[in-house]
Amino acid sequence: MWASHLTFLCLSYPICKIGINWESHTGQPDYPVSTPELRALCTIVIFVNRSLQCITHTRSFAKVPGGTPQLGAGGDARGTPVPHLRSFLFLPRSCPRQMVKTHDLPPDRNYLLISHPHGLMAHSAFGLFGTEGGDFSRTFPGLKPRLLTLNIFFWIPVLRDYLMSVGICSVCEDSIDYLLSRGKGTMVVVVVGGLAECHYSLPGCSTLVLRNRRGFVRKALQHGVALVPCYSFGENDLYGQRCLRAGSWERRLQDRLRALGHVYPCAFYGSGLSPGSRGLLPFHRTVTAVVGAPLPLPRIQAPSEETVAHYHGLYVAALRRLFDQHKADYGLPDTQELTVV
Repeated sequence: MWASHLTFLCLSYPICKIGINWESHTGQPDYPVSTPELRALCTIVIFVNRSLQCITHTRSFAKVPGGTPQLGAGGDARGTPVPHLRSFLFLPRSCPRQMVKTHDLPPDRNYLLISHPHGLMAHSAFGLFGTEGGDFSRTFPGLKPRLLTLNIFFWIPVLRDYLMSVGICSVCEDSIDYLLSRGKGTMVVVVVGGLAECHYSLPGCSTLVLRNRRGFVRKALQHGVALVPCYSFGENDLYGQRCLRAGSWERRLQDRLRALGHVYPCAFYGSGLSPGSRGLLPFHRTVTAVVGAPLPLPRIQAPSEETVAHYHGLYVAALRRLFDQHKADYGLPDTQELTVV
């Protein structure tokens, strides 16, 4: 831990000299920061500091039973590894995020929250459920969010340590079974659209890959937990991308690489460091995640395909109602429909 703080002090001193104020309790810069270049420099400094802290915390519980990405990344034995962790990127300025609660979720039970849409990089899912960027602990007191992501991210050094330190787990059946069987008050968060939904991540688009995604319903039935729909308005507006024509060799290559390597190669663009320029930062758009009412499900150890299809239809209907009730409040026309493919 001493190396983390020493690195942070050495790197932050010259930045402080050029006019950036630091919050002593979080290590984050106050916003607004003077220039985009300084905000980028702040991000690098805080990322290095947080990464070293995360490695230290992760190593400390690496030998704890269940301390793997598939088994809850150490479960509850590690406590809160990085207290009050907020989103350390400068996204709060360039990409404001907020969470809207429509119903109370009592902490005396578990939930399976399904986040839509995926977008290109799932900014809202990570920022609101992987950190305290949306004040989750105040919005849903007593609940512990556990975001699930692709297992390939846990193959990357440092990134693996960071993900495990904040409680992010691998999206697989073992993780869901483990997390939903560890007492009460756990909210497992899954972005079911996955990489296949990245193709529909276009400004103003509201198309979801959900028609044949039924595994989450089966898991919810096996554990008898409620499904919670969540739609993030503005997620698809954060980036633009060049759409490849269906049937073209570029599109076939893109689909092949996505299937083989669990990556989505595409030509995307966002905002640059200077006003009006293009770069890799998200556009300045407000993302609002509306969390809907829980859909109670019975506990069925071996649900039939007909049962899964029935409750899948109920979930899609609940998601459509949530979308229709709030779309006009967050910039979409009243005539826009939620498309499920």
